[in-house]
Amino acid sequence: MMQTKQHSTRVLRQARFISALFNPLLLPVAVFSYSSWRLESDPWQILLVNGIGLTFFVLIPFMILVRMKRNKQITSIDVKERTTRNLPFVYGLMSMGGGLLAFQYLPVERSLIYSILCMISINNTTIAALINLRWKISIHSMAMATTCVVLYFLSGPLVLVWPEFTIGSVLTILLLITITVTVQISRVILDFHTVAQVTAGAILAAILTAIQLSLLIPDTTIYMKV
Repeated sequence: MMQTKQHSTRVLRQARFISALFNPLLLPVAVFSYSSWRLESDPWQILLVNGIGLTFFVLIPFMILVRMKRNKQITSIDVKERTTRNLPFVYGLMSMGGGLLAFQYLPVERSLIYSILCMISINNTTIAALINLRWKISIHSMAMATTCVVLYFLSGPLVLVWPEFTIGSVLTILLLITITVTVQISRVILDFHTVAQVTAGAILAAILTAIQLSLLIPDTTIYMKV
């Protein structure tokens, strides 16, 4: 009995760690750091892109959630209760909109590409917020799937072109799917979501992100990684 309890505690601890490590507020760091590394050669541009992404997609939303928790508008940063998610969604979308404007008006060389990445995040979050009015879809799963599709899209030898299917690209897909499923399992173990909620979130976000990347990224904007 004692061993079973210790095992359960260890599993919960691991699930909390995975859930925190791949928190939706941290994933934009991966998106903007990787995209700027793939697209930019000027250190100033890399710093500017990551500064905008960190400010509007991580720090501001995090500070808003902390303030809401202090004001007892939410019970935790994860916002477990579906009915208390509406305001965080609104504030998050406003902050993302600020990031979109920053990419358009600050001296970012490839502002179009980063603006598209912002719009994908805004569009996916808007759809998640609308679904949340009736059903608690998993934001962790949606954010993970969005991030994984974007990272895969940028991972090929030709940046901003879908990678051809090779052994390397298949292994990349399997790795990203494994990480996403691991996060989904952690959310279910922590009793934040059901299997249906995490599955729907990942599938929906992956499809939406792939469609938007295919439609919004201009065919003529191709950069060779040097």
